[in-house]
Amino acid sequence: MWFHIANVNGNRQRVVESQSLIGFPLRFKNEKVDPKEDQMEKQPEKVGLIGAISNFFRFYATFSGRSSRSEYWFTWLAGVLIYLLLVLVSVAFGAADFDFGLTGDLAGGVVSLIILATLIVPSLAIMSRRLRDAGISPYFLFFLFLPVLGGLALFVMMMFPSKEPSSP
Repeated sequence: MWFHIANVNGNRQRVVESQSLIGFPLRFKNEKVDPKEDQMEKQPEKVGLIGAISNFFRFYATFSGRSSRSEYWFTWLAGVLIYLLLVLVSVAFGAADFDFGLTGDLAGGVVSLIILATLIVPSLAIMSRRLRDAGISPYFLFFLFLPVLGGLALFVMMMFPSKEPSSP
């Protein structure tokens, strides 16, 4: 499923379309554009920790638009803090040793897998938006498939300053 923004009788509306089984696009819904979603195309604003987490989940699977450095790094910081909190709780309850190795608790592995599956899409989405904000193609996310150097290269790219959006 995909959509685009169109002017219909002077009103901006989102036209949602789907690909049929034989390859022809089928239009099945028109709805007004939410101004909050429309803001993703503008220059992103600096946000705090709570605003970054809110945007992270509000734009769960939005790969278009832009995200500021502060939004990306505050989201990253929140993830690290939550991870450290979970490690401390698991150590306190004896589910992990102090060397951070699991003691064979299957429930901890299942919970970790559920958290990973839940956060992979929004993490890729915010990285895509951040790369676009820095003036870099989101296709550089494929660097994640390169061991060590790919992740390091993306880490450096996420630090690049924002570039002004080009006018069409």
